[in-house]
Order: sequence, then structure tokens, then C-alpha cells
Amino acid sequence: MKKVVVIESGYTVEVTSWENDGDHNNTLQETYDTKEKAVAIAKFLKNCIKPISNNNDDHEEEVVEYLEKHGEALGISTYDEAQDLVHDLLGGSEWYTFRVPESISITYSPVDISLEVIKF
Repeated sequence: MKKVVVIESGYTVEVTSWENDGDHNNTLQETYDTKEKAVAIAKFLKNCIKPISNNNDDHEEEVVEYLEKHGEALGISTYDEAQDLVHDLLGGSEWYTFRVPESISITYSPVDISLEVIKF
């Protein structure tokens, strides 16, 4: 028997996203130490990442302006760092910079939660 951590302790931001043409849903998550950072990241995704075109670089000016006001809460300061953050929670491909968030939720767990895995 082996134990696998299925929920990490902390604040988990879970994002369901779709490709720029509205298909291929996907759900990714990242866990953060503080509620403030998790909320800041969720607000950033909700306010800055929208369907625009196949090349989501159209967001750059809006993202840079947002970072000037809220970058400290996010723990990032450059557009490249923002792209890395977005890619971690939305994914991307060679055809577009990143996916479009459909829903965002935050859950909290005070401890790691593990499950026993029995393989046959």
C-alpha cells in the first residue's frame, strides 16, 4: 500500500479553462500558503484573461497595467512572470499563449490529505 497526497495543505486555486475556440475543457490547480495570494491570483485571472484571439499576447498592455497596481500581492512584477503563472493554472500550446478561464474556485485545507492506493 502506498499513500498519495491528493490535497495539499493551504489554499488551492482550481481553474477550469477552455481553448480559445471554446472547446477542450481542462482543470488545473495550484496551492498557496496564504489566502491573500490565492485570492489575488483568482482576481488576476478573472479580471485580465479573456478570449481575444488565437494570439493572447493581445493581453500584454492590460496585464502590465494590472501588475503595476497588484503585482506585489501576486508576487510577480513582469509580463513574463505573469505568463508563467497563467500557464501553470490554464495551460497553453504552440498555437496560443494560454487558455481562457471558465470557472475559478479556492478551497482550504489545514493539512495534507492522503489516500491509500492499493494496486493489483
